[in-house]
Amino acid sequence: MIRMVIRLNTTPHEALKALNVYAVNANRQELIQYGIRTNDWQPYYAFEAQKTPAYFDLVDGKYEYNKTFWGNQIENTLKNMKEKLADNWGNEEKRAEIEADMKALMDSAVWSAAIHYNTDNLHVHIATVEPIPTRVKKWTKNLETGKWEVQVRAKRKQGSLDKMKSKVANLIMDRTKERNLVTDLIRGSVNLKKEKGIDLSTHRQTKKLFRKALQRLPSDRSQWRYGYQSIDEARMYIDQIVDIYLDRYYKNEMKDLHRLLDEEVEVMREKYGEGSKYQNYKQTKLDDLKKRMGKCGFN
Repeated sequence: MIRMVIRLNTTPHEALKALNVYAVNANRQELIQYGIRTNDWQPYYAFEAQKTPAYFDLVDGKYEYNKTFWGNQIENTLKNMKEKLADNWGNEEKRAEIEADMKALMDSAVWSAAIHYNTDNLHVHIATVEPIPTRVKKWTKNLETGKWEVQVRAKRKQGSLDKMKSKVANLIMDRTKERNLVTDLIRGSVNLKKEKGIDLSTHRQTKKLFRKALQRLPSDRSQWRYGYQSIDEARMYIDQIVDIYLDRYYKNEMKDLHRLLDEEVEVMREKYGEGSKYQNYKQTKLDDLKKRMGKCGFN
């Protein structure tokens, strides 16, 4: 059952118009969902072509975006922006704003989004299209005809999708302050050692470990980098030295770091869901800490 609330002070004509708009939008959403499920967008294109015929061409019985129309739209908009840019050349702030808009337009992506409230998690479906394709072309097999055709690469890499989601999520939930605290704690471990002049090679607990690490390091000192494979045999002893240092000189700060990392992991779980790689965040940051301390130990 679909329930709509219409203002009581509307005229019959306005009420009918509201119902028509609702019906059109509902139909559009159904066609979009059908396209997502079946990868057949022709019903949706046909529906949109009835509303905005200038946006589409009928080619061999199939609707396609009218590249001439969209190309002219982009060119005309760019022309107007260039004129506006010339008029505001002396205004640095306004000029930067116009140049940013021009760059966004030059990327030529057109997008549409729908907010869905029909689950316990509010979410948004976003569809993008290039009226004038700029992406790399490659040979692709047409599953309907069995023939190989040159087509524009359409599928985005998973890494690109993850970056898009991360960008949106970070804009919605700004965690810059908390992330900066994590970074400061990681860098602070190195700064403390430098400021206090702690020599781990002569420290009672780490002296033997330091000798064992040196015995397993390559003769070429340029290879003494924590992330290099050439120090794999020595890395175990270096990590033990780092652990002893952190426990002796940076114990309270490490407790704060683990607490902050656990909080960030929980926030990321809520943002990205169980299927994401949110749990890797903490280990990645701890690995970064060891890498920095390992490098500091070499110096």
